[in-house]
Amino acid sequence: SGRLTLIPQTPGRMAQLRVEPPLQDARLRAGDTSRLRAVLRDGLGASVEDRFRGGGPGTLDWTLTGTGAELVVPDPADPTRAELRVSESGAFRLDVAARLTGALQFLTADFVAGAFQPEAITLSVPSPTLANDADGVQLSYRALTLDGATQILGSGLTWAVSPPEAGQVSSDGVFRPADAGFIGPVVITARDGISGKAASLTLSLFRRLAPGASARLHDGAGTELDIPAGAIPFTADIGLARPPLVGPKRNATPSGSQDRYIVGDRLVRFSMRADRALPGDSLRTAASLLLPDDPSLALLDGTRSVARFDASTLRWTLLPSEEDPGGVRSSEVYRISEFGVLVPNQGLGLQHVAVLPSPFSPLVAPLRIGYVLNSAVPPATVTIRVFNVRGELVRTVLDAVPQEPGRYGSRTSRAEILWNGLTDGGLLARNGRYVVEISARDATGTATERVSVVLIK
Repeated sequence: SGRLTLIPQTPGRMAQLRVEPPLQDARLRAGDTSRLRAVLRDGLGASVEDRFRGGGPGTLDWTLTGTGAELVVPDPADPTRAELRVSESGAFRLDVAARLTGALQFLTADFVAGAFQPEAITLSVPSPTLANDADGVQLSYRALTLDGATQILGSGLTWAVSPPEAGQVSSDGVFRPADAGFIGPVVITARDGISGKAASLTLSLFRRLAPGASARLHDGAGTELDIPAGAIPFTADIGLARPPLVGPKRNATPSGSQDRYIVGDRLVRFSMRADRALPGDSLRTAASLLLPDDPSLALLDGTRSVARFDASTLRWTLLPSEEDPGGVRSSEVYRISEFGVLVPNQGLGLQHVAVLPSPFSPLVAPLRIGYVLNSAVPPATVTIRVFNVRGELVRTVLDAVPQEPGRYGSRTSRAEILWNGLTDGGLLARNGRYVVEISARDATGTATERVSVVLIK
């Protein structure tokens, strides 16, 4: 028959005890120090750990059995935390006993220490979102050896936060936000300094606004949102995400405009979570939004504007905007929505044409062909051909491929364009000078640019 465990559903009465990280059947690295935490809960799952601290009524006893290790409680006023210092390989047993107003809980864990290395690490967090004024959140990791056993990494584990101004992670894995103005994704990485194995997770920070409160929010990457007092008359959580630039967002004719625009790669989406909606889905008072310079638009001419994307109509709406140090600002933002920087398309043309490297060796790396395509009536069809100095066609790299305006050629552009040095017949081209011809055609005509390159095997 199975064993039935009964947990009394009594508030304040201790009913559960566990140790983090779990030690049962775990493997530790000899010479390492691990920080342990006793987790104590009542029958409803609420913490009772505060009743064990500062001379409270609860008592907690840690007992370690085995040679070559010691267990200490660094702060006698907080017996829920202990340090396990393993100096030699061997087998060990940990016994923990908790007593609180007549309730008893016991835990026993057997583990071994040796020259173990993790094969993989994973991270977890109780919730993927956190208020940026919260006390913190406990992160958990799991490290597995090659044969699938759990390994405790101890002092070999280090933590990193990106962007660093968003917060810090303590040595025992508690992330604490450091800036009440920061909102958006935070990447937290745990790395084992000995094996080099690492794992990351993304935690999204949000700002909880009191009714009618003002706030100056930022994402650590140049985006700033200033919400004036009275704009949101109720409690609301304001978050930020970075959606991908896909589908109808990329090139568009904004509402009320006849012109086509190019959309920068760096979109930002604000969200509002509350128990009610804004009247008309609009802020009572306009907010101010600064979007940083977008590298994907750096080589494009034209006046930049902040625009809002409407997911219901799949259309952009241009907002009154002005150049600002470091970006573009609009002081007439009435919606908590998705935003981007837009630049109007120019007439047909090819700008910033370049081939790299030159000379190049196809035995080392392919030739990268880059350019900025403009077209007021996109898409344009682009053909790229390579000729020798006698004018003979060597290779057709692109043949009338439809392309929207924007930057091409690099890994971070709209498309990476390479020539591997082969002819159309599949042979490696001879050493010498070649001409790369780029032609773009749209309804208004054709634009062509040529640039030479030297091939050396």
